[in-house]
Amino acid sequence: MTGPTLPEAAEQGALRARLGIVDPTVFVWPRHVPYFHCGYYRWMQHSAYLRQLEEVVERYLAYIDFPIGAMLRERRWVPIVQEHSLDILQQAEMEEVLYTTFRVTEIFASRLFRASAGFHVVRDARPLQVARGRITHGYAEVRVPDWESRLVRFDDHLTALLERWIAPTAGEGEATTSESWA
Repeated sequence: MTGPTLPEAAEQGALRARLGIVDPTVFVWPRHVPYFHCGYYRWMQHSAYLRQLEEVVERYLAYIDFPIGAMLRERRWVPIVQEHSLDILQQAEMEEVLYTTFRVTEIFASRLFRASAGFHVVRDARPLQVARGRITHGYAEVRVPDWESRLVRFDDHLTALLERWIAPTAGEGEATTSESWA
């Protein structure tokens, strides 16, 4: 299975360096803030951060070669979000580049993984965290013909992929630099 691998590993290193992140387990996804994600055509809306949080999970899973589309087609694994949280600290503005950082922090019972996310912009040549969030993600297997679903147990392959990306010091509130990045 091969999914999209952008941004590639070399680009990940450059993005982490741009933000001053030293932790190699942090995945970074840059995205221009489009006008339709903004309220009053200026500031990024809460719902846009939630979409960004969901999309960074999809991009991260594709990056580690476990794309959601392939899981749907090959295994009938439907992605689920068990819980999420989001704190907006400052405003991200239209047309800024929003750097979403993402790090898996733990795996529960081989059925769910929790991750932290940070949302950053660069202003005056310095990175600034504008929001932070957490997401707990897993998969449900859909069985036809009755469309019954159940939470699936991660196989050894997915567990190994996720464990490889958990920072050895990952924990509640721990920082990867002088600030918390993910």
